[in-house]
Amino acid sequence: MKEDKRVRDHNHFDSKFRGIAHESCNLNYQDSPIIPVVFHNLSCYDGHLLIKALASIDGAIDILPINKEKYMSFTKHLNDSFIQFRFITALGFYHRGLTN
Repeated sequence: MKEDKRVRDHNHFDSKFRGIAHESCNLNYQDSPIIPVVFHNLSCYDGHLLIKALASIDGAIDILPINKEKYMSFTKHLNDSFIQFRFITALGFYHRGLTN
């Protein structure tokens, strides 16, 4: 197996040095365009109000439903930007983790 060369890794947006990385890791690194927004009880009525407000902003909304009335999460895509906001309910993930 060929030894992987080590290189100086830096942020391509602000040129700040992040550290030493393998060349293949440095080339494969990607910034995530998703910003998580965590709510305690998003799956109930509060989620409906938030989706209604976000619908007035340009961009699509993807919904991950639990059923017709409750949502596990939803993602707001902003037009003219690669950034996405993913709204998740911490309570739903917490309870599902305990039951598995």
